[in-house]
Amino acid sequence: MSRGLRRPKPDPRIIGLRQVLPADFAEALRRMRGERDPRLSPTLSAAYNEGWTATALGDALGVSREAVLQRILKSKGRSRMVNIPPPPRRPDPEPRPGRPEVPGEIADQLRALSAAARTVNGATAADDPRRQSSVELSALLAQLNDDGFSLGQLGEVLGVTPSAVLFRLSRHGYRNPPPSQSTPYKGEPTAHVGRSHCKRGHPLTAENLYLVKGGRMCRACSLARSRRSYLRRRGQVAA
Repeated sequence: MSRGLRRPKPDPRIIGLRQVLPADFAEALRRMRGERDPRLSPTLSAAYNEGWTATALGDALGVSREAVLQRILKSKGRSRMVNIPPPPRRPDPEPRPGRPEVPGEIADQLRALSAAARTVNGATAADDPRRQSSVELSALLAQLNDDGFSLGQLGEVLGVTPSAVLFRLSRHGYRNPPPSQSTPYKGEPTAHVGRSHCKRGHPLTAENLYLVKGGRMCRACSLARSRRSYLRRRGQVAA
């Protein structure tokens, strides 16, 4: 660009590559050049400021890009007698559909189930109603995720991160667990085929099974071991 020539910031939607002036406008520019019309330089300046490239203007006149820039640099004022056609622009992008919002009553249900599920730990009895709340929460989250609600949206409702939602879904068998999860809970008892109870007599139901490194483990047995370990540390049972 010629030194001292500053161009207003063009519209980013303007297509600057391989511009071709409309035939009537190009003919008007050539006629002004042939007639030495003093409006030519202001017209070129106005067209350049509108977004037409110096190359496209030069191609229409049969001169170089630098010759057009020199004329623009020396022009004074802005032509008001010649209409400047708009340069080619990219079409406006179609508006993106807004993401669906979790309905209020469903959000309240999620938060209520989450409040009960958060209190479940290794010392919670297998038949505790809070465990059922945890199962229902995971099932509802999986259904909402399948319906198009993102993990981020569901996490916003519960006040947790998307990875925490994914952890819960994979722990209950609705998603494939990431490599960092070594002991996810699986809601479908596919192991222990043909057995209805573990060796200590606990029922091998869907709510009473863990998946541990590819194998199944009885939740009630694990809970009993945890309790014995806790009491042993407190000195209430013999080692």
